[in-house]
Amino acid sequence: MKQNKPKVLVTGGEGFVGSYLVPKLRTKNFEVIITSKLSGNKQNQIYQIDIRNLEEVSKLFKEQRPDYVFHLAAISSPVEKNISTIYDVNLQGSLNILESAQEYVPESTILMVSSGYVYGNYKDPIAESFPTNPINHYGISKLAMEKLVLAYKEKIKKIVLARPFNHTGQGQSENFVIAKVINTLNRQRANYDKLVLELGNIDAVRDFTDVNDIVEAYIDLIDKGKNLETYNISSNIGYSIRDTIRILEKILDTDIDVRKNEKFMRPSDMPILIGDNGKIIKEIGWKPKIRFPQLLEKMLKY
Repeated sequence: MKQNKPKVLVTGGEGFVGSYLVPKLRTKNFEVIITSKLSGNKQNQIYQIDIRNLEEVSKLFKEQRPDYVFHLAAISSPVEKNISTIYDVNLQGSLNILESAQEYVPESTILMVSSGYVYGNYKDPIAESFPTNPINHYGISKLAMEKLVLAYKEKIKKIVLARPFNHTGQGQSENFVIAKVINTLNRQRANYDKLVLELGNIDAVRDFTDVNDIVEAYIDLIDKGKNLETYNISSNIGYSIRDTIRILEKILDTDIDVRKNEKFMRPSDMPILIGDNGKIIKEIGWKPKIRFPQLLEKMLKY
């Protein structure tokens, strides 16, 4: 990467992953600029913009001229009910980032964050070479964003695509199942209550990675990733929520009462989603450091 304190733009820098990525980048001597939909503070290099607004995005790129862009801002939940918002943010917002970059910083390097949900249903760990066949609007919007990148292959110096699978950690929204489970248990333990969880499908299998490992992968990819290449970020191991409950019971040395609640069932839920991380290990040298049981124990202590 460039020396002399290169400038980095992180869209969605105050979101869950961004809140881990930004401090890490600052320790590596980058000047970090953040976009946020929530608030702005120019003294702290936080700019409140709507990435769906091309004029706002272009103005920021023109003024700041970033050397690197981590495009994290997105609707990140597969269960978002407002379908038009998914496409407005994930597709139109990404288009605005790419348009602004090609106009003002064509020599920049951009990491576009996609998702493992672009693949659809597979029983085995999914490699980047597998055909994509998303089954929900979130996955479709992310795949459309990936296709959009191809229009800029001659216009921007380097664009790398990341496909993170499920990830979690302290501070994640309870819209995500692991955060919901851990936070519920922590509240009940604090009140000395019986441990009870109301959940939907507890047999869906997912590949969970610690958010700290995810941000390390993002930094490695923007540095070492190849132009227009796609990289899975995953652990290569799947756990169901049923497995997760058993691990938590072992950690806590107590039983957890799990009750099925139909309102938490997802009609479009994939039964299995596990990523093959062989490519990123071989080409980039990244691999997850924290195993899922360790992650759960760490979150329980948070």
